[in-house]
Amino acid sequence: MSISESDVGVKFKLNTGKDISAADSYDIHYKKPSGDTGTWTGTVEDSNYVVYTTVSGDLDESGVWEVQAYVNDGTDYTLRGYPAKFKVVEKIYTIP
Repeated sequence: MSISESDVGVKFKLNTGKDISAADSYDIHYKKPSGDTGTWTGTVEDSNYVVYTTVSGDLDESGVWEVQAYVNDGTDYTLRGYPAKFKVVEKIYTIP
């Protein structure tokens, strides 16, 4: 199975390796194939995963993307998970 441009409902679940359930914010930072960067606001799942499910407009470029969990507890403490890569393939047709 592959991820295509414009796919919605793709669930990203990034393991931080630590209990993050008490943190204030759970984000996934991404870098598109073009080099543009941004943030998806996630949620915590199973106490150590940052989770985000894509919506329309999120996966707007084909190529290799990079993602990384970013957790902040509201003070000076931030935690970054291990970076991960995935490939988005070009959408070849649109269903009417």
